[in-house]
Amino acid sequence: MNKLPDYHIIVTDIAGHQAQLFCLQLEAISTLKAKGFIEVKKYNGQGQLYHKNISDCSQSERLELITFLISIGALFSDGNGWSPAELVRYFKGQKLISDLFQVIGWKNSDTYEITIE
Repeated sequence: MNKLPDYHIIVTDIAGHQAQLFCLQLEAISTLKAKGFIEVKKYNGQGQLYHKNISDCSQSERLELITFLISIGALFSDGNGWSPAELVRYFKGQKLISDLFQVIGWKNSDTYEITIE
């Protein structure tokens, strides 16, 4: 597993049938659960993995979820294909999201970079 920053929420999928994120921010867990996220797995010292089924949600519901995640300071992972960061960029290009958001990308398994877009 790649090195993760302390005290963050990292969105690893939001384009598919399930929203998936790692939560390393203990005070955010109750907020995530209230939004329908379910804990799937705990990682020793690396936080918890959460899923939320979004297979039947509309575009507006997906946008609402993304806006919520931006508002709580989640990091959207960057990468190939429809990464979470790429999906947010797409919606920003469509003028459906206007907020700045945080992106995390890894240069290697030990080095990451966080940017604001």
